Amino acid sequence: DYSTTAGSNSNKTIRLTGKRGMITDAESVILAMTEDIYNVTFYRDESQKDYEAFTRSIIQAIEIIERNGGELCVSFVIGKDPNGLWEYQFGEGISESAWNTRSTQWRSNHYLTSAKFDDPTLAFEELYKRYKFEKQTPLPTEETVLKVMAVYNEMQMNLFNSVPVVVARDVSYAT
Repeated sequence: DYSTTAGSNSNKTIRLTGKRGMITDAESVILAMTEDIYNVTFYRDESQKDYEAFTRSIIQAIEIIERNGGELCVSFVIGKDPNGLWEYQFGEGISESAWNTRSTQWRSNHYLTSAKFDDPTLAFEELYKRYKFEKQTPLPTEETVLKVMAVYNEMQMNLFNSVPVVVARDVSYAT
């Protein structure tokens, strides 16, 4: 009861800034002007557990973004190596200590804390089940699955910031 009440009673303040206008020189030549830019954002709080519906929404949003010429600005940390095997991609040229820190933090944020999730294949399979990809009709391609997981990844990494995450930047107005 308290959890439900707290969630419905919370207020968030979102700061909106007005347009700046045009900057001109002494002869009214425009030097700079305000330009509207549209971003696609997602917001998910801890109480939203219907992964099947949420995954469907993300897939639909990705289709709309790409149909209108946009692309996602997020990426997933599990990908395939040149041999086609799953691997973690926490960054190239980083120290072993940094890699271990990123790996531990990522697995913790995704609730994949047991030692078996050191294997990226098992982590991928667990997230595939969790996000209910098998219930999507039609089944999404591997490329789409990775894009959806990238969106979930960004939300998980920012879950406690209570702000929407940007998944596509500078998309068209039609999007």
